[in-house]
Amino acid sequence: MTILAVSKEDAINVCELGKGANCCIWLVIGSNGFECLYHERSTGLNLIGETLEEQWKGGKTVAKRDGCDRVRALNP
Repeated sequence: MTILAVSKEDAINVCELGKGANCCIWLVIGSNGFECLYHERSTGLNLIGETLEEQWKGGKTVAKRDGCDRVRALNP
């Protein structure tokens, strides 16, 4: 699994927490605080990313932004 820890500051400034549609859909709150699930999308290894992606594609999420350049550039 490739779940990235996200600081509170990055959750607000990079992921745009609280900004409605501008918020990244891959930002979640886990047992260790804010986390990014971008690299968990459609991996076939678990249902977390796949379920979130299905909800987003079905228009069921408030957040609408699909990741960011910062996370896309990472190769975990």
